[in-house]
Amino acid sequence: SAGLSSRETKDVMNLKTLILTISLILSFTWFSWQQKQSISTENGYLRIGATLSNISDSTLLKLVSLDSDVLVDSAYVLEGKLLMFGRLFSGRPEKLRLSGVDAATNEFLFTDFIVGNERISFVADKSDFPWNIDVSGSVYQDQQEIFHQVLYHKELLRQKMQNSFDEYSDRKVLSIKLMQLNDSMDEVSANRIRENFNTYAAIKSFKYHKQSFSAADLGKLYQTLSEDLKATKEAQAIKMQSENPKPDTGDLYNDYTAINQNGDSVSLSDFNNKYLLLHFSSRYCYFSQSSIPEVKKLYEKYQDQIEVVAISQDASKADWLETVERDSINWTYLW
Repeated sequence: SAGLSSRETKDVMNLKTLILTISLILSFTWFSWQQKQSISTENGYLRIGATLSNISDSTLLKLVSLDSDVLVDSAYVLEGKLLMFGRLFSGRPEKLRLSGVDAATNEFLFTDFIVGNERISFVADKSDFPWNIDVSGSVYQDQQEIFHQVLYHKELLRQKMQNSFDEYSDRKVLSIKLMQLNDSMDEVSANRIRENFNTYAAIKSFKYHKQSFSAADLGKLYQTLSEDLKATKEAQAIKMQSENPKPDTGDLYNDYTAINQNGDSVSLSDFNNKYLLLHFSSRYCYFSQSSIPEVKKLYEKYQDQIEVVAISQDASKADWLETVERDSINWTYLW
């Protein structure tokens, strides 16, 4: 441009390039949204439409199947709207996790669904994540809501208890009360599993409450399942537990062998003269990931007495290794 120095000309060109790049990104996002809007009317596909408040535009949300560890779709929040489109190939409802980090506040957001290839929708505020989102369009998610409401009320009570911490003169008192809350709400969840056992939501929730069921009870409950549910991996695990009663103190454990993060084959029997703390974990498991800081403290304090062995439930080796690196895990992590 006439009258501009070479540096000023370069700055103008950089600004034009930035504006063009932003315009292309916005155009692509809008085109993608419009394309999904048109093709997602087809039958046999999963469509999620949401109206979101207090979640920043340009927040990227990903939809991952927790059953197959497959990315179903990802999309940006645009003017408070979210549209996702994909297809589940298992032929059965799957547990999906919608998650992302708010583009402006860096807050982590997530919620779970159990859905098939259906058209579902919801209206939610950021504060509704993760357990207070009312989804329409899926009978499977309606069944899941029974368990989400327990988690939601548990979280409200936990926050209220922790906010009242000044009332407690001893931190141990708060810890005991939180454990009592967990035990009480776990019992509520276990009862809801019994009452709704012949549903996908119940058998998928069962693994978090398996200690509440005897082998005899599980044998009877398994027989109430439909043939379709009996064919699922969750039902097969329930059947296996019904045929193998809980071990008693002093019983020998079944040895387990897998590879560690260094690529070596490791067995539980390789660890001698120390207590073993087993940490079952998954990259997409909120509860196991949130417990890692506490496990680190225990490991640093008692590593001369205990050995921590984490066992990954990730289907993807890449996810497992990324978790090891991300969380700087220095104990044995098996996959």
